[in-house]
Amino acid sequence: MKSPHPIALAALAPAFALLAGCAMPPTSGVVRLYDGVLKAPDEAQAMAFCRIDGAPIRFLTEPRGDALPKDGVLFRCD
Repeated sequence: MKSPHPIALAALAPAFALLAGCAMPPTSGVVRLYDGVLKAPDEAQAMAFCRIDGAPIRFLTEPRGDALPKDGVLFRCD
């Protein structure tokens, strides 16, 4: 059996990249730090992240309400 021509594979590469990009979960600003501690840019993104699994949220830093947090908020999805 002949192997595919390299140019044919190169022509299919963009299609594979597009399919792989569609299969990836949407990105959020949430970052896993250590031992179940998470960091989000704001309170709303933290709550949305925990809501995905239906887990209650526990803030480890005090949410600042409407003010924009400088360093984000630390939280856990318990």
